[in-house]
Amino acid sequence: MEKMVERKIVYLIELVLIILGLLCIAVVIKNNKEDALKRGNQILSRRESEKKDLHRDSHQTAARLKSLEESKKCL
Repeated sequence: MEKMVERKIVYLIELVLIILGLLCIAVVIKNNKEDALKRGNQILSRRESEKKDLHRDSHQTAARLKSLEESKKCL
């Protein structure tokens, strides 16, 4: 009878440990997913800012070329 009680206690302890392990896995997966989403958003925002920078730079270059052409006409 005592062995049956010990086996049930061991079984319950194993079951609790398995459940805790599964919960830990779920938390790790959730954290990894959130981190991946954050990194993805950072990459997207970086690309958008790079596009804006390129657009601004192209306008600045065009303005410089125009001013150079105008200054050449004056000479």
